[in-house]
Amino acid sequence: EIDSIYERIYSIVSQVMPCSGMGISSFDETNELITTQVIWQNGIKRDTSGIPALKYDRKGIGLQSRVIKTRKSVYINDYDKFLRKRKTVYFIKDDNSISKKRDSKYQVAKSALLVPLITEGKVIGVIQILSELNNAYNEDNSKILEALSSQAAAAMTNARLYKKAQHEIGEKEKIQEQ
Repeated sequence: EIDSIYERIYSIVSQVMPCSGMGISSFDETNELITTQVIWQNGIKRDTSGIPALKYDRKGIGLQSRVIKTRKSVYINDYDKFLRKRKTVYFIKDDNSISKKRDSKYQVAKSALLVPLITEGKVIGVIQILSELNNAYNEDNSKILEALSSQAAAAMTNARLYKKAQHEIGEKEKIQEQ
């Protein structure tokens, strides 16, 4: 199941590098949408149902759009400063509601590392990890997450295909019963 894959990715990442937060987004190339699938903040898995899908920007404006367009990892070691310049930023509050306003009682991540999820030559999403530490990420962290992301992308694709096949089998069995 896809959720168990997400859980395993988070478990591995949080053990091998600084990780106060992590998110996984999917990319729908046909509709040009980036959709948040899962987020952890300080070890807590959060409800992402209120986060709207982002429109993919073909010019690569926007961090996830840039990672998808270039198919390359990005690490930012002054993430708070970067966020202050962005037009669209979402914050998840304790009650899981979504806000575009920063709440001063919460510390914003200081470092970020984003890696594309690529399988069969296609970008299917982005893994984003965050740290409250300054300069938390470097090229070595990027290479580690890239290696993990290729395996994760394949597992995620296989899980989706399996789910689709199970659904189709169920539909055929219903038709045969009639």
